[in-house]
This record gives sequence, structure tokens and C-alpha cells, in this order.
Amino acid sequence: MNNPATPPADDTEQLLTSARRALGIEARAVEGLLARVDERFSAACRLCLGCKGRVVVTGMGKSGHVARKIAATLASTGTPAFFLHPAEAGHNAQLDPAQWLRRLTRLLRLLRLRQLMRPERDQSPRRR
Repeated sequence: MNNPATPPADDTEQLLTSARRALGIEARAVEGLLARVDERFSAACRLCLGCKGRVVVTGMGKSGHVARKIAATLASTGTPAFFLHPAEAGHNAQLDPAQWLRRLTRLLRLLRLRQLMRPERDQSPRRR
């Protein structure tokens, strides 16, 4: 009887091929980011480095998972940071007014950006 935890020995080449394919995809994705690193990156770095209090990272759903990891990475590298769930933001006393101002400023910029990026809505009547 085969142990389910031990894969068959004859699939080594298939596993290696799959790993190489996945790593190639990731490598191309990271390489594609090189062209996107611009002054916005350094501005974001300066914003975090110039923060007088803690950096507040927020997000909901999948972006919330990423935000948690970003907060943990910042905290582990010496930048005081924590994750704040958006639904709990109104009840949180950990934020000072300057942090709220930065958060609101970022939110307003994001909302304006989303409005600019919104595709033209279909003007045809909706079917029900």
C-alpha cells in the first residue's frame, strides 16, 4: 500500500518541470516590476521613514492579508507598524490625529484614482 505522504519516485521530472515553470513565471513577474519602480516608490519610502508615529496598514479581504504581512515586515525591520481592519478603524484608539490625516489623504487619493480608472459604463438599457 502506498503512503499518501510519499509521492511516487517516477514523477521527479514532472515535479521539477512544474517547479521550474512556476519559478520562471514568478521571475518574469518580478522582472516586469523593474520598469514600474519610479519616484512613487521613493516617495512611499520617504513617507514611511518620515512617519512620527506608527505606520498603519489597512485592507480588507485579500488586500487585508497582504496588509497584515506588510505591517509585520515593517515591524520586524524596525519601523513601528500595525495592521488595522477598516471595519474596526472607528473604534480604534491607537491612532493619533496625524495618522488619521495621512490615512484619509491616502483614501481620498485612491478614490479619485479609482474614479479616473473606472471604465465607461454601458449606456444600453439593462436586461432583467
